[in-house]
Amino acid sequence: MPKVKELKKRHKEEYLLQIELDDGSINDYVVSTDLVVEYRLLKGKDLTTSMYQSFERDQNIDKVYQTTLRYVLKYQKSEYETKEYLRKKEVQDEFIELVISKLKKMRAIDDQVLIRSFVEYQFERQLNGPEKIKFGLKQKGFEDSLISQNLSFIGYREIENNLEALLSKRLSLYKNKSVSSAMRMMTSYLVQKGYDLNRVQAFIINHKTDFTDFLQDGLSILAEYDKAKKKYSKTTENQYELQQKIIASLLSKGYAYADIKKVLERR
Repeated sequence: MPKVKELKKRHKEEYLLQIELDDGSINDYVVSTDLVVEYRLLKGKDLTTSMYQSFERDQNIDKVYQTTLRYVLKYQKSEYETKEYLRKKEVQDEFIELVISKLKKMRAIDDQVLIRSFVEYQFERQLNGPEKIKFGLKQKGFEDSLISQNLSFIGYREIENNLEALLSKRLSLYKNKSVSSAMRMMTSYLVQKGYDLNRVQAFIINHKTDFTDFLQDGLSILAEYDKAKKKYSKTTENQYELQQKIIASLLSKGYAYADIKKVLERR
């Protein structure tokens, strides 16, 4: 019966292992901490024939397994992506299946968990739409049926909430544009974020007053700037002093300094 003759720690994650066989010969191995724990390897421990055969199989893929484990834990990869990673590393197909099987057993690869977390993060945190999320999932090798199943919670109200949040965040970027130009640019942006064109167009039309109201504020600050400049130009020749008086006047009327600065850059 094979027996653990020696087990010495090499460094943090590796051990030097010696196993004595029935004929007295000794096999040397370099094994990971995970393998030591999995097989409960201790000096003097006897291994059954089946256990030793299983150990040899796992030891053959241990280095590849450890590298792949770090990869999937760091980058949250699907089974399909992990197989592609191993193929690029030129790992033999039989070893790929062994590595994948072990990773799934350890729950390092779990496509059901991954797809749920991916969809939730992309939609709720990144505010990406169904089409962009679907594309990302296809890149990860998920089947259409599984994708549809996990996108089913995204309904009309959820999409509307995301579109409103994106409009609120993005609208200020268009304050120097015309209403029609701002609406067109916002439409393009929302479609790029993964939302259906027809749905976006309807949303933009329904929120036209948001554009007109906001952009009127932009025109207002321009008008106030011109009034202040005309007023203070009569008594102030120094350009720096003139600019400071204009800024003070606009600030007193409640305009944000960042908006005032943009106007100054344009004038």
